[in-house]
Amino acid sequence: MNDTQAPAKAELIRSDGTPTPEGWRKINELLRKPMATQQFKGKGGRTYTYITARQVQDRLDTVVGPGNWATDVQVIRSEHPVAVLVELRIFGISKTDAGYSNNPDADSPEDRAYEDEPLKAAVSDGFKRAGVQWGIGRWLYGDGVNHERN
Repeated sequence: MNDTQAPAKAELIRSDGTPTPEGWRKINELLRKPMATQQFKGKGGRTYTYITARQVQDRLDTVVGPGNWATDVQVIRSEHPVAVLVELRIFGISKTDAGYSNNPDADSPEDRAYEDEPLKAAVSDGFKRAGVQWGIGRWLYGDGVNHERN
């Protein structure tokens, strides 16, 4: 290389379409970036900050492309409270976490916190938690943001 040529950019993707070590570092950096959050009031007036499953899907589509990630769901418990394992694969590498129906303490449909679609809630929860394994939304847990706020 002579003095007038720009240095070569680090290769991020191999010829087979999989990330290089530098590509994985870039993917990790982009997945971890904070994004807009939503909030809800819980028991005792606690405020919780969260991201949605759609936001996790959008982040994956943007960073690695829609064809380079996939999920598998295994139902662990189909009765209330529902529990699932969600495997999230990026470029064939898997990370798994558990998901639960939103409110396992709400046993009666008359309870406002009772989940109308507990399997869907458990899968969304597990998907978001598997995303955290990849760094998506991890900032929510590092500084107390997701804990009680007055």
